[in-house]
Amino acid sequence: MGTLTTNERDALEDVFLSIQSKKNTFNIFKQSSYFISNSFKVAKTGVKNAKFDKFVRCFNKKKKNLSK
Repeated sequence: MGTLTTNERDALEDVFLSIQSKKNTFNIFKQSSYFISNSFKVAKTGVKNAKFDKFVRCFNKKKKNLSK
């Protein structure tokens, strides 16, 4: 196989750069979707904990003594 001309080298370089940029775009999309799904999981857990805390607090209220 012979050596590549400058035009062929430039074309191959453009192809490699476009492939790399697509990978970067995919990685950014993948990371953002992971962040969003993780945020939903944390929010769901927070809501469950808040409901449980509210349930427990209604039993922990101190009863007021009746004044005579």
